[in-house]
Amino acid sequence: MIGDQIDRITVDNDEVWQTSFIPWLEDKERAGIGSQDGVFVATFNSCIRTVRPTSEEWFLDLCLQRRLSSVSKLKGISHASPGLYTVFSTSVGGKVFDSFRKKARELQSYTDDTCCSKILKQGTGLEDLFHHFESEALQHAPPQAKTRGLESARTIRHLHDKFKSDVSTFDWEKRMKTPPDECPEPLCARYMPEDDRKSDTWPLYGFGTELPHEAMRITPNLSLSRIFNILWLLPHFYPGIQSSYTYLAETHSYFAIHCEDSNLWGLNYMYLGHPKIWIIIPPDSASWLELNLKRDSPISDAKCLNILGHKTLFPSLSWLKWNDVTLTELSHWPQVVQRPGDLVVLYPGTPHFGISTGPNICEAVNVATLTWIPLGLNAKKCDCMPSSVHLDVSLLATAFRPDLWTSLVNQKIVVTQEMLQEMNQLNDAVCATSPIVRNEPVSCPAPQCPISFLVSDYPHMRDMKMALIKHVKSCHAPLLHSENLLARTSELFPLQMGKSFSK
Repeated sequence: MIGDQIDRITVDNDEVWQTSFIPWLEDKERAGIGSQDGVFVATFNSCIRTVRPTSEEWFLDLCLQRRLSSVSKLKGISHASPGLYTVFSTSVGGKVFDSFRKKARELQSYTDDTCCSKILKQGTGLEDLFHHFESEALQHAPPQAKTRGLESARTIRHLHDKFKSDVSTFDWEKRMKTPPDECPEPLCARYMPEDDRKSDTWPLYGFGTELPHEAMRITPNLSLSRIFNILWLLPHFYPGIQSSYTYLAETHSYFAIHCEDSNLWGLNYMYLGHPKIWIIIPPDSASWLELNLKRDSPISDAKCLNILGHKTLFPSLSWLKWNDVTLTELSHWPQVVQRPGDLVVLYPGTPHFGISTGPNICEAVNVATLTWIPLGLNAKKCDCMPSSVHLDVSLLATAFRPDLWTSLVNQKIVVTQEMLQEMNQLNDAVCATSPIVRNEPVSCPAPQCPISFLVSDYPHMRDMKMALIKHVKSCHAPLLHSENLLARTSELFPLQMGKSFSK
């Protein structure tokens, strides 16, 4: 079953959560609840929830009339790298906004089966659900888009040579238009064809910020925007971090892979609707994930130090498998099936992405604990996204962790034992997969076969692996099952990138 392997706890009592939530969270951290996966789920007993079947209509009215401030269309398009999609989020208004609001008001839509919820109920597995989702909600770029950047470069060089010798014909006024008539960047949202097969079926999602005098409540004593934590002591206020955002999803809505701003704790509670599927990358695999994303993503994303803060990339399960994106001994990625009453708690620095199987309403906020301060100090900063948030944690470090201040001033970075462990794992991963670091022959696993492969002959370890599999299938087909050759071939390569080649 999807999502069965993560830690879950039940909350049966309504506490004075304004002041007791952070101590409760710190207790779970000390107990190691979800620490390996980077996530756990707290399910609130239905008897203490404020949103029940009798109050759902009132709750919908609150969300749609008071909180729905924006609706966006999600365009996920795969360009150069198979299985990695670039996500464009475009605000919509007018009839599209009104239609979204009208559909979101239909209470029955939050319980009626959808195409995704039917697949989830069948229990056929995560791959089937995501295969359906990709075919319905995502799209591969038209062939010409993949070569558009090269064509643009040739055009620029041609124009340079032309006007360099005679600039009298250069159209200065045309070039002063803002924006240009046609953007040469192949990943520009302006370039996406509006008459493609999904132009009217791209999924939508809505969101809104909290009104100061109307905080939503999970229980009579718990509001995500009224959890006292050290973020409230900062001199600046950040909506969506200290205060919550409300998210309204429809079938096939999704969110791109990302970490929470400044590596904060993430809280996400579902009030109403169909399940949301989360894919979690354990925190100690985040650096390896970043390296793979930078390799396969557009240059505009890859050049940034904080690519996981962009929220513009959506990986397929096949892309994750192909790149072995996990350094842990887990045989699968942590998966969460979030249902009404579930509070998803994300540890600091945990990459995550996911999809909605139908209409639902969730609320999200960030909090901080004292153990988060070193992670906040070292959080990577993004300078290329105007909406990027980067907290100045030095004030909190001075107040609560003066032991870190000397290292911060002298070295500009704070290194903890957990960070050292992740650095060592990342070093092992790079050494295990780099054609420069390792150049050892890998022999065919078939008995008495003299063929061997060198890493230096292939641009990437996965290419050598595919070449070896092709050799085994074509030259040793009769032995595939009797000698278990495919399994033995896989054992020659690290299932998790923290392992090295077998000798």
